[in-house]
Amino acid sequence: MSFNFIDIIPHEYEFERMQDQNKKYTSMSYDEFLEWNEKCFAEASEADIIFIKEVYKRINKKQIILMDMEFCSEYSACGIYFDHAKSICMYCPR
Repeated sequence: MSFNFIDIIPHEYEFERMQDQNKKYTSMSYDEFLEWNEKCFAEASEADIIFIKEVYKRINKKQIILMDMEFCSEYSACGIYFDHAKSICMYCPR
């Protein structure tokens, strides 16, 4: 399985929802968000890259489940991105 980091970060419509719901992202355009994530990935340690690639494989196989503790609902993870603090964030579809 080939790996392309861009395949697993939020698409533009998902990013727009992030902007609407989470005011941290209002100062950044989608292109800037892509650039930020590409930069973070390029600067990631070898261990982080191995981790991200493994997460990528598991996301594609629907093997990562996220649970909302408020309602105890389970959702398949659909991607990851780097936040402002360069932390790896996993997200599920809307």
